[in-house]
Amino acid sequence: MIFYHPAPLSNAPQSGSQVRPIKMMEAFSSLGYDIYEITGALPQRLEKISRLMKDLSPTSYSQYLFFYGESTTAPPIVRDKTLLIGQAIKELSIFRELRARKIPLGLFYRDVHWKFDQYRNNVQWYKWLISYPLYYYELYLYARYLDYLFLPSINMLKVLPFFRDETCVIGLPAGCQLLNADSLYRNLQQYSAPKTLHLLYVGGIVPPLYDIRPVLQTVHKSPNLRLTISCRKQEWTSWRNAYETLLTSNISIVHAHETELESLYGQSDISLLFYPPHEYRSLTIPLKLFESLGHGVPVIVSSNTEAARFVQAEHIGWVVDSTEELRHLLNYLADHPSELKKMRDNVLQVREKHTWQQRAKQAADLLLQVRKDSISS
Repeated sequence: MIFYHPAPLSNAPQSGSQVRPIKMMEAFSSLGYDIYEITGALPQRLEKISRLMKDLSPTSYSQYLFFYGESTTAPPIVRDKTLLIGQAIKELSIFRELRARKIPLGLFYRDVHWKFDQYRNNVQWYKWLISYPLYYYELYLYARYLDYLFLPSINMLKVLPFFRDETCVIGLPAGCQLLNADSLYRNLQQYSAPKTLHLLYVGGIVPPLYDIRPVLQTVHKSPNLRLTISCRKQEWTSWRNAYETLLTSNISIVHAHETELESLYGQSDISLLFYPPHEYRSLTIPLKLFESLGHGVPVIVSSNTEAARFVQAEHIGWVVDSTEELRHLLNYLADHPSELKKMRDNVLQVREKHTWQQRAKQAADLLLQVRKDSISS
């Protein structure tokens, strides 16, 4: 197979946009696929594309079963910050070339943040003026050449232009990596008497999308609650003043890397994904939800979000409407830990369905069917 990501793969991923391509490529490899990898900086990608095109005969059926891509949060032309527009556009011609050679094409389209005010408000006007049409151009190419567009949530289709055939658009949210189940089952033995709840929040802290003041206000001076917040160090440096007055002795701030998160989840009873309302959250599910799922930790999420629909459908946590409801739920669970144990039991059962391997298999099966149909016709 061909695996495409228009950026270098990070050795120390700091965000979901860096984690997902690595996990998906590892998942395809674990399924037994030999991978022709097109990643790296623009010159590296162009060299790999050139070698691939020389390897492909326009007449014989390809030895490559399918192409799967993982997009970045910005079109390659914007992300690479290159003035060599000709070279950047040449890269995107790979979709036309592979389509002509009847290689099935699928790509995960990561984000639509550019359709909302937070994008326009956070970039200089001239950058927005340049990048906005390029977002449309990228989607136009995908609509023209892809066999399948994969999205974090099928609801994202509502704000995407060009895609009229909904059968070619598939929801493919993030997956999870399973932690050792034996240690998780041992931890469940402690849920038998009223206890102090250990809560975990992992992720961004920059308002308005990632405003954690409601969470801090809920935990503030609650003796039966302990909260650990893991965020990027630079974000905490920039936004500390916004949160510092709400910090008490039962709230800890850490800056854990991916390898350090396992111990944080292992010490936690519940993972929090509670945010103020925003339309953007109805279109996507945070990768942190699946990270929590893989560690066997139930979640509490805000209502009227795509994450809430997923949590309710899979019974892996609780959905709350307000900070008052959040406070009431946390106090109830602290007094009735058997309810928490029931939820953790279910999380351990459900997570098997949502691994990265399952996500890669879903994408591969769809693209292999396209290949099969092409051969038979």
